[in-house]
Amino acid sequence: MKIVQFFAAAIFATAIVSCGTTKNTQSAYYENNIADFSETALENGIPVVFKQNAGSQIAVVRVIFEGGTSNLSPQMSGLEDLTMDFIVHGSKNYPYQTIQRLSFDKSFGFSSASGKEFATAGLTCIKRDLEESLSILCDGILNPLFLEKDYSQFIKIAQDSIKSIKTNPQAVLGEAISNEIFKNHPYRADKSPTEESLKNLTLSAIKSYHKELLNAARMKIVIVGNLDADEKKGAISILNDTLGAISSRDFEKTQIPAIETNGETVREICEAAGETGYIEGIFPCPQRTDADYVPYAIATMMIDDSIFRIVREENGMVYSAGTGVLGASRFAGAISLFKTTKFEKVGETVKKALADFPKNEKQVAEKLNQYKNQFITTIFDNARTASGLAANITASWIYRGSPSAYLNRPAEVENTTAAQVLEAYQKYIAPLADGSTPIRWVVVSGSSSVEKFEVE
Repeated sequence: MKIVQFFAAAIFATAIVSCGTTKNTQSAYYENNIADFSETALENGIPVVFKQNAGSQIAVVRVIFEGGTSNLSPQMSGLEDLTMDFIVHGSKNYPYQTIQRLSFDKSFGFSSASGKEFATAGLTCIKRDLEESLSILCDGILNPLFLEKDYSQFIKIAQDSIKSIKTNPQAVLGEAISNEIFKNHPYRADKSPTEESLKNLTLSAIKSYHKELLNAARMKIVIVGNLDADEKKGAISILNDTLGAISSRDFEKTQIPAIETNGETVREICEAAGETGYIEGIFPCPQRTDADYVPYAIATMMIDDSIFRIVREENGMVYSAGTGVLGASRFAGAISLFKTTKFEKVGETVKKALADFPKNEKQVAEKLNQYKNQFITTIFDNARTASGLAANITASWIYRGSPSAYLNRPAEVENTTAAQVLEAYQKYIAPLADGSTPIRWVVVSGSSSVEKFEVE
């Protein structure tokens, strides 16, 4: 089972990588990379994108299934995750032991992941082994074994994970966010099985869901590697012989509404936290394709420094703190306070940090290049590896409708002005500091302390 990271600051980098406006702001980065993309389709219409990765001997494939947990009810949380586990755990022609032996001999690996709006099954291999590895992956997608012993093992892992949540403050915080912040939202269903859903995750349900996933209308394929024309042709031939036979049926993705951030403070008990607080503050923010998202992201980078200095260094309240986002195609802003050790004036101190921002364009401009460089470095860091490129392309394709749209991000950052950053701060963050826009807090701590944290 996959480990879920709930603190917003840790997932903000992913949002930065796939954010931006739909405005065509092409740059040298775009011009230098767009020629590396080529697009085709399988015989059944599944789109395939190739991205050249010059100089690399590593190839990466990601088969994308649109929909994600947003298309599931909370009572079926974990269904997609378990189904994806089976896909990479042995197939009709390649049992698990055979895959293990071949992966050791050939140095390739398979992976799977489920998310709020899509799931992936993929492989990473040395380029020379692409056709063989791709054949194995495709057989897993089409013909998982669905062995009872594997099902029992997966369920046992899920049961252990559910038990461990109660002793993991971060996991309790994540569960509280799912249960309360996403209570009436499509994001309510979890990627992993829950105590509520586990009884519904039968092997029969997994098999049925697998049939739903095998729908050409909800599939896309990303291939990254330094491949010549013959190597691309060979990969497409294998894909057509396997995934190209999947039929296309009507598929409608769940429409994702805005995330509601109003409501009372949520306080959850986790005795393992002792008298330490694991706290998340949720608030409205721009969406990843909004024109003011990049200026907002830069503004929050500046605010992160204020939070670190005022909340941690000057007041010694937390082990770490920062801002981020929660969600997928829809965002809510979040302030994470990790290991809060003081009860008094927590919310007041955070608001003081949120108010600590340059007061005019000139003051913003003095610091702007520093934060632009930090932003662009994050973008480039995510493109250093074939796997990072595949992740960038996947997010860009799903959230922005184009596999290459992310190439515009450096220009979007460079074109951001001090006036735009100040405006984004005044629109989204200043109202949090003065209290005109409420922050909804989620607090996790021990029973003797959970009510003591002054966040309101």
